[in-house]
This record gives sequence, C-alpha cells and structure tokens, in this order.
Amino acid sequence: GNRIGVSVAWIPVVAVAGIIPVAIRIVSTWIEPIVVVVTLLVMTTIMIPVTIISAIETTIIVSVMIIPAAEALVHACELVH
Repeated sequence: GNRIGVSVAWIPVVAVAGIIPVAIRIVSTWIEPIVVVVTLLVMTTIMIPVTIISAIETTIIVSVMIIPAAEALVHACELVH
C-alpha cells in the first residue's frame, strides 16, 4: 500500500518539474515586452510631472524676463514721445 501513496506523492513533483521549463520559456518570451511596457509607463509617469514642472519653471523665468523688458520698452517709448 505504501508504494501507491509514494507514487501519488510524486505526481505533483513531476508535474511541477515538467511545468517549470515551460513556465520559464513562456515567461522569458513575455518578459521582454512586459519589461519594455513597464519601463515606458514608468518613464511617462516620471516625465509628465517633470515636463509640467519644467514648463511652469520656463513660464516663470520667461515672465520674469519679459515683464521688466516690457516695462523698459514702455518707458523707452514714453521717453521718445
């Protein structure tokens, strides 16, 4: 009676051993696109706030630079007139 029990116990082991290489093959074929997609998602999620922040910074810098220049131009025009 023991032998049957032992052989039954080996079934999941054999099944797992048989599945592992198949699983590895499946995972290895799927892992590259998944990694690419994940990296792209991470990059975009990082880039979106970075882009927004840099846009805000640029706007601030531009306004800081343009406003005095515009005022100077207005003063110059007033002086000319």
